[in-house]
Parts: sequence; structure tokens; C-alpha cells
Amino acid sequence: MRNLYLVCPTDNLEMPIRNEFGGTAFFYTALGVYFEFDVPTQYDLWELIERQHIERLLFISSVQSDFYKRAFDVQRQNVYPVDRELAKIRRGIFEPGILPGYGLPDYTLLASEHLATQKERVLSTEYLGYQLISHTIEVKAYLFLPQYTVFRSLEEMEWKTSLIHNISLN
Repeated sequence: MRNLYLVCPTDNLEMPIRNEFGGTAFFYTALGVYFEFDVPTQYDLWELIERQHIERLLFISSVQSDFYKRAFDVQRQNVYPVDRELAKIRRGIFEPGILPGYGLPDYTLLASEHLATQKERVLSTEYLGYQLISHTIEVKAYLFLPQYTVFRSLEEMEWKTSLIHNISLN
């Protein structure tokens, strides 16, 4: 299978990805897996997808990314677009002053929400999203859990998160 992986260059996931997914791999990077999908970028990405006969587009991030850890430092200035995006997501899912405490390690909830947002963003773009949908190019997201050397799909992470949210604290 021919895959285009959208990853953060600081995660160093190229070898684990190649080992896990096999096939022909192409990589497109942005800090914190936060991509600017301006019109020229959309056209460039679609040209690459067509030229290389890409079958799947996969967002992949490590749950131990420094960007997720920094998102909980409220004193930190949000310099990069990914920092601003993660701060917005953090405020939307965690109560003020409460750090992750759902039993999920290494900011997994924040990482899952971030990848879900990125997936939605690319699919909602006017040109690239339309092309991906109309050509039935699969778009997926995975979290890499380095402590277990395993990749978990976004759907699997959402399922685990919903289980944890439904557990009674009594």
C-alpha cells in the first residue's frame, strides 16, 4: 500500500512507521502535526497524491510529543500555531487548573483530540478534502505509544476514552 504520513519531524517516527505499516511510505511534516492547508499547499499535496498513487493519508503523532506536554504549561507563550491550537483544545476538554487525570498516560486525550481536529480540517478543505473524498482516499489517524511500541487508531483511542469517562468514581 502507498501511504502519505503527516507527522511531526521531532517525533522521529519514520522507522517505527515503516516497520508497522510497510508498503511505500511518503512523509509530509509539520511541527506538532499541525498543518496549514492553504490553497497552494492543498494543490501541492493533491499533485503528490496523484503522481505517487497514494492510497491512504495518515496523521500520526507520538503521545510523548513535547508539544502535548507544553500545552499544559499555562505560563508558556504560544509561539507556534500548534501551541495555540493545543491550548484551545486543552481548554475545551479539561476544566481550568485540572491536568489529565482520566487514567490515560502521557496526555493521550489531548493528542487524540488534536489528531481528530487535524483529520476534520483536511477533510473540510475546499480542494484537497473534496479530492480525497471523491477519489475515496482513506484518511486515518494513529497515536504512537512508545512505551509499548504500538500504534493505536484514533477510533480505538476514542473507544478507550469513552470507556474511562463512563467509569463511576464511587
